[in-house]
Amino acid sequence: MKLGGSVLVAGILLALFLYTSSERPTAIPPVTDPAERLATIARLDHGIDSVLALFGVASAGVKKQSYEIPGEGLTRTERLVSIPDTIVPVSVNAALNDLARRFNARAVASENLRLRLVTVHLELDGRIVHTVILRKAPRNSAHGGRRPAT
Repeated sequence: MKLGGSVLVAGILLALFLYTSSERPTAIPPVTDPAERLATIARLDHGIDSVLALFGVASAGVKKQSYEIPGEGLTRTERLVSIPDTIVPVSVNAALNDLARRFNARAVASENLRLRLVTVHLELDGRIVHTVILRKAPRNSAHGGRRPAT
């Protein structure tokens, strides 16, 4: 009886996996036209805002700046995002990675534990076009989130 139940559960999990993997959006072909590249960067920008909204990040908690990439005719957008401890940065990273893959881009992340930062760079054709810096909000404690001196 236990073997039959295990086989049934395995079959259901396989069916769910196949069902969800067939629903994934297909990737957009590589961008070669400069005008199309600008449009893709704009779509990525909108997608990042959507991902942050999905995680409940208020637009007031996002500081956004744009910088020109010298000699490229492109801009790089940088967001400094303050997130509460309830949001796990690796989840945001995974969502941004999925977004990047849909546009044939790449998400590269790094973490600074001391500063409580996770930085995610979105690259398109080898150029960083978006940077999202996730900063954990300070912990509420009697000593401001720092360990007392010993």
